[in-house]
Amino acid sequence: MRQAGESRARGRAAGCRTTQPGVTAGGAADSWRDMGRDALLAGDPAEALWFLRHAVEIDRDDAVCWQLMGRCFEEIGEDKRARKCYQIALRQHTESGDLGGRPGKGPLGHLMKLR
Repeated sequence: MRQAGESRARGRAAGCRTTQPGVTAGGAADSWRDMGRDALLAGDPAEALWFLRHAVEIDRDDAVCWQLMGRCFEEIGEDKRARKCYQIALRQHTESGDLGGRPGKGPLGHLMKLR
């Protein structure tokens, strides 16, 4: 497992609020989200949250990021925060029309069953 400081240094190099020439704010948010996803897959939800929080500062409408944050909170046992993130993710996907066409299908379709 990589050191948290090493990953965060990589994240700082990607830039949070300031983007490099030719890098859009959405591209920066995608980079933060991808690093968060990688940290979550590596088994470090606390580090993943660090990256994902930067991503939502840039793009609060990124439903996938909110879903990943929900998973992080779920992993660390903070169910109330996880549920809130999942609700935001579902709302974002609903507003964008990106539920895969049918309830229970698509990127966040499984959340339709949670109530």
